[in-house]
Amino acid sequence: KAVHRIIYSYLWFGKNNPEEKYHNELKRAINKYISTQSPHFGDEGIAYSLSEAAWELHADENLTNEALILIDSAIELHPNPPANYYNKKAIMLQKNHQYDEALKYYNKALTKDRFDEILLNNKAKCIKEELDDKILHYEIEPGDLELIDHALEILPEGYDNHLYLFTKAGVLGLLGDGVKERIIKARLVKNYDEVDKAEKQLEKLKSSETYINITGTQYYKHFEPFKEGTIVDLIKEPDNPHDKDAIRVEVNGETVGYVANSRYTLIK
Repeated sequence: KAVHRIIYSYLWFGKNNPEEKYHNELKRAINKYISTQSPHFGDEGIAYSLSEAAWELHADENLTNEALILIDSAIELHPNPPANYYNKKAIMLQKNHQYDEALKYYNKALTKDRFDEILLNNKAKCIKEELDDKILHYEIEPGDLELIDHALEILPEGYDNHLYLFTKAGVLGLLGDGVKERIIKARLVKNYDEVDKAEKQLEKLKSSETYINITGTQYYKHFEPFKEGTIVDLIKEPDNPHDKDAIRVEVNGETVGYVANSRYTLIK
């Protein structure tokens, strides 16, 4: 009750106080609760109460940081924290967009029970959510393809993987592998003619001829894919603020995209 009173009185009346001071008060209240109640309920019993209180607070959008303080206290107090404690902390960190930290705690939970479907599903969702954020902000890196493949691999059997495949398509697109992106998206909507066309294109790319990818066409008047035989001009842009190796692509004097020549978009 003392812990909850501190939390809610801060929310209602104390928002002008420094958060660090408030959190220190909260930690003191938790420590007092532990010292007075441990003789009666034992460390495991107190840790359970703190874990449950943390989960209650987590339901409130404004109290995730306070919930983390409580779950940290529960984990520290328990002599052998169960997987559920680590899972709760991971969910709270994920809610705070602290994806790397969240994944560490999902992994800790999985060391307790590596076949638990709920834990595996939660970890897969965390990976997908992180990559969706990175797609939104154009921050995809080559290693992210392995991450989404891992999420698909650990997703328990019977769970819907369509949204994961859509995320994988987005990762491939930003890595410059537009053909594989098209194949995945076409399969998702059961457009098998498009799948067949893209797979033939993929086979061409594997031939001994030299091909390049042209990216960013969607930003230039939504150009449709080029017709066979189209002549393009390739113009270096050494002063490009985003990429000193940028090569602009023009058709009849109009920019239609850029050559995908960076280490992030080059087809291997």
